[in-house]
Amino acid sequence: MIMLTLFRPLAVAALLVAAVPAMPHLALAQGPVAMAFADSTIVPVDVTTIEVVNADTSPTTYPYVGSRAPIPYDQAMRAWAAQRFNATGASVNSMRVTLKRGAITEKLLPISKGISGWFKKEQNAEYTGALEVDVAIVGPDGKTIAVADGKSWASETVREDATSTDREAAWMSVIKKTFDNMDQELIPRLRQTMVTYVH
Repeated sequence: MIMLTLFRPLAVAALLVAAVPAMPHLALAQGPVAMAFADSTIVPVDVTTIEVVNADTSPTTYPYVGSRAPIPYDQAMRAWAAQRFNATGASVNSMRVTLKRGAITEKLLPISKGISGWFKKEQNAEYTGALEVDVAIVGPDGKTIAVADGKSWASETVREDATSTDREAAWMSVIKKTFDNMDQELIPRLRQTMVTYVH
């Protein structure tokens, strides 16, 4: 399990192996990569630190191809957490954002054979992304105070003449869609289950 801590001095991204107290009322630093998500709303959270934990154990061998994406799920998770949440410093608690699963699998699709297949380009691969995330408020004693989870799926297909660039674009589209879909479910749930901390 890899634990990374995002904090906000001078708006420079920092990745640490242990939680570092965040200065209150300053904006959360951007993640190490740039991604544009459909929802750009910043959610204030009454915590001092925001930790990003990569607990994903998805395989990296075929048909799993997510690790080959230009921005794989673990990096996308850090970017999403950095853009979505702002620690206000209004409590001694922390927020822990855990990537439980972030995977893309490839499925080859049948295409026409013989003369009928000579005159058309068909979709011959489908990429399906699966995203599972836990968000928890954790007390200074390490005990979980509140937790909510989100899951989403998305898929894209590519033609049989797709280039490596086309496939990478499809993978990134899948990753972005899974985060956008999860946002619609998870953020309202956080506001319900963590009403004392999430605004």
